[in-house]
Parts: sequence; structure tokens; C-alpha cells
Amino acid sequence: MKIEIDLNDILGDEYGAETLQESVKRQVIEHLSSSVEKDIKKRISEETNRILQEELQSAVKEKMPALIDDLLTAEYVPTDRYGRTEKATTLCSELIRVVSENMVYKKGSYRSENNAFTNAVDAVIEAQVDGFKKEFVAKVDASFKAEALRVATQSILAKLGVPQSA
Repeated sequence: MKIEIDLNDILGDEYGAETLQESVKRQVIEHLSSSVEKDIKKRISEETNRILQEELQSAVKEKMPALIDDLLTAEYVPTDRYGRTEKATTLCSELIRVVSENMVYKKGSYRSENNAFTNAVDAVIEAQVDGFKKEFVAKVDASFKAEALRVATQSILAKLGVPQSA
């Protein structure tokens, strides 16, 4: 702990007629009380934040399912940017409508022009084709190796003059 003593306080008459001992005592007490006050304020702030976070998380976990259900089923009347009202709807029906509209496979000239559904379908197809390609290449390689080995064996046997069974 660092204790600083301001000589201006000792030599000056800001606090009246203090003795050196009273002045040192006052400054030590002021310093200690200010550092304790800062520490207490910091601890109170940290503890308050921790409690608020915990309470907020528990409240969200408790209330969120009901709020989401209410939000999805609550009816509202949309308006366009000119203030004209449209027919009443719910968030759930709007989500279904928007998702249905976007579930159209439409290939663009560039990958950035594709919608999320098109990208998802392309990714699934690519994964399936890659799987088939690996299997096909493995089977072709195995078949080719077996045939090459058979032909090489027959060729060696023919060169050695060994009769071959058909």
C-alpha cells in the first residue's frame, strides 16, 4: 500500500490550525477511506452486474417460450410504406409465406445470385455426386487392377510357354 503525504496540506492552513501529527493522521485516513470506498464501489458494481445477468438469463429462459408463441400467433395488420393497410396476418403465416416464396430452385449466372435454397440444394447434390464419384472410382480402379493383373499373368504365362486353362 502506498501512502502519500501532501506537504502543502501540512504547511498550509487549509484545515485550520493542525499539528503535524493531526495532518498526517487526516491524510492517512482520507487515503485509506478513498481506496476502501473505490474497492467497495467496484465490488458492489461487479456483484450487481453478476446478479442482474443471472436474473435476466433465468427470466429469459422462463418467459421466452410463451413470448415466442404469443409473438408467432398474434395477429397484426401490415402497412406499406405509403400507409395503406393490408389484410390482417400473423408472424407465423408471414414466415411460411416468405419461406415458401424463397424455396424455389433458381440458378443465377453467378453464385452470389443464388438464393439460400438453391445453394442448399446444390450443396446436397454436390455431396451426393462426390460420394458416388468416390465409390465409382474405387470400383473402376479395383476392376482395372484385377483385369490388368489377369492380362499380365496370361501374357507372362504365354511367353514362358505354360499352357493356360480357359
